[in-house]
Amino acid sequence: RVPVITMQEKHDEPLKLEILFTDMNAEMTQFLTTCAHKFQEEVLEVMKDQFIERFERRIADFFKDEFDKRFGSQWHCLCGQFAASVTHESRTLVHFEMQFSPQEKRPHHHKSESVADRKRNAPPVRYWKVLLFKAG
Repeated sequence: RVPVITMQEKHDEPLKLEILFTDMNAEMTQFLTTCAHKFQEEVLEVMKDQFIERFERRIADFFKDEFDKRFGSQWHCLCGQFAASVTHESRTLVHFEMQFSPQEKRPHHHKSESVADRKRNAPPVRYWKVLLFKAG
């Protein structure tokens, strides 16, 4: 088992990407990070609080399309709750989690505001599990 790799450039950055397992090379892993940030800018930041139906499908399509363009076709991406048994090309598998915490401007909390109230009023955190691989 590969140790967890967390990619978050700044502590207060809204996107957190954790690679749970990968056999990808460094170029593909770096490209995954680039894609996650692109997804944040082009989709998550624009949508903010809008929940769209089948959002996991949008995530899967985004990463599949980006990897198809960069590394050739036959990429597959699963997102959400899943169990999987797959055959894949060597050095093309990654299992990761993405967490997005939108940064909303809120008035600075008062000392009288409890921790529970701050948590209750905080923006929602969105969390997805993703499996990306190339079938051979």
